[in-house]
Amino acid sequence: MRKPRRLESGRYQARDGQGHSLGTFSTLSAAEDAQALARIRKKHGKPKKKKALTVAEYAPQFLALKQAQQARGRITQSRVAIVERVLRLRIVPGLGKVALSDIKHSTVETFLASLPHAVPETNNVLRSLLFQAHRDELIKSMPPAVEGAATKPDSKRPVITEAEMWSLIEAMPEPYRSMAVVQYGTGLRVGELLGLNWSVIDFEKQTIRVERQLTNREGMVERTKGKKARITYLAGEALDALQRLRKERPGIGDAPVFLTPRGNRVMRHMYYAAFNAARASLGLDHATTHMLRKRGGTALYEATRDIRLVAKTLGHASIELTSKVYVQDSDISADDLAAFEARLRRAN
Repeated sequence: MRKPRRLESGRYQARDGQGHSLGTFSTLSAAEDAQALARIRKKHGKPKKKKALTVAEYAPQFLALKQAQQARGRITQSRVAIVERVLRLRIVPGLGKVALSDIKHSTVETFLASLPHAVPETNNVLRSLLFQAHRDELIKSMPPAVEGAATKPDSKRPVITEAEMWSLIEAMPEPYRSMAVVQYGTGLRVGELLGLNWSVIDFEKQTIRVERQLTNREGMVERTKGKKARITYLAGEALDALQRLRKERPGIGDAPVFLTPRGNRVMRHMYYAAFNAARASLGLDHATTHMLRKRGGTALYEATRDIRLVAKTLGHASIELTSKVYVQDSDISADDLAAFEARLRRAN
């Protein structure tokens, strides 16, 4: 199937595998979605416009579209995993027998009210499914959004304890264990962690110059999310982990810090897979790699009470963001703080 062609008007024309026009679209992504749907419909058959088509019957096609978008770099693998999990565990069990054309505002509101948790996440996936069903002309219009369903409750965000975090890290194989240790100790984003080369690490000054990141869509880019380089300090286990890796590969020059057994740079999906396997083995389904960054930042604040230092270390442009996410949600115990300060003392 040929890629969509850009017309002189600025719109994009999409064709199926037989060369038949699928129409013109205002954006390249919309044209690519049309081609993906054409492939899916060829495999699964075009949905019949009848009242009997249920949510459970439509869910596989919707998931297949998301998988196609992930293959093109439109969405992340973790996002597809969320869609699959929400469909399997919540939407299909709760709404699977309901015809798409019968879903109304009250249907969605009653369903979301029955959920014990994860309402915003489920609402997001359900709205996306209904939007696609509307594009497929299976429903006449989108049900109005349920007020407050997209907003997380005021209660504290999910957290992991110091003990849970280290149990997770220890359950991961190398090199992913060392990656998790460094992410916690430095507060790096996953893309920044994956983009590290030895040239940006100064063992004498115990610093990392964070200046690029590895992304799903663009590959390696010479900028961070905050669009400017920053210096992050090394201490404790993070410093130990990097020194150990360097001793294992002393003659490799300016190469990626984290390598697979075959000598290639570790990619995002590999790190996520190792982390997800570890959390599944421990029953910590709420844990995410971002919690390592957040917990490291929160512990740094508890140890220093310097919000500007935390914001600078994490690469936040706004101190307000740092204070909302990394300070107000802080639940570090006295034991956790003592452990973190002890690691700082050992590093110095």
